Amino acid sequence: MLIRKLIIYLFLICFFQFQAKADDIREFEIEGMSISDSALNFYDKGKILSLKNKQPYKDDTYYTVEFNDENKTYETITLTFKKSDENFIIHSITGYNFMQYDQCLAKQKLIAGDIKSVIKKIVNEKNYDSDYGDAYGKSFATVVEFVIDNGSARIWCDNFDKNNDIAKTWPNAINVDLSTKEFLYWLDNIAYK
Repeated sequence: MLIRKLIIYLFLICFFQFQAKADDIREFEIEGMSISDSALNFYDKGKILSLKNKQPYKDDTYYTVEFNDENKTYETITLTFKKSDENFIIHSITGYNFMQYDQCLAKQKLIAGDIKSVIKKIVNEKNYDSDYGDAYGKSFATVVEFVIDNGSARIWCDNFDKNNDIAKTWPNAINVDLSTKEFLYWLDNIAYK
């Protein structure tokens, strides 16, 4: 039992790093990176630009870049930048690992509990399922979101419909995301309009 608790504890330390008590989204880190950091402190400008590809958004104020080869805890890191920003300031950072949906739910619960214990002031806690706008059959994500004054921390588990022609090619994953309030507003109200 002690070994199991130790393994869970070590997983949480590696999976989501944060300071003792936080109330600012910039105080959290994923792979040592925080919101408002310049990605140039972690990646070469040429690499960032070479990984920029077609975006799913109708509005082009922000764009995302995925990094697959330089990470330790996460299989993939996704960073979001403003289009006009030459300093590549991070507005959203997501780390994810591929895993089965049931495994993801167990890890999500552990990570959410740990995050909740370090946030000083949660403005709103949301627990919901997102259906990807019904664009991918019966695919959905189970989301836990902690809203704080200047952004949110979200953990979600993908459950892609293996009967949908597009979604069947995507592996399920656990996703840990930090985003600014400004970026989330854009994502919810402008990005796909």
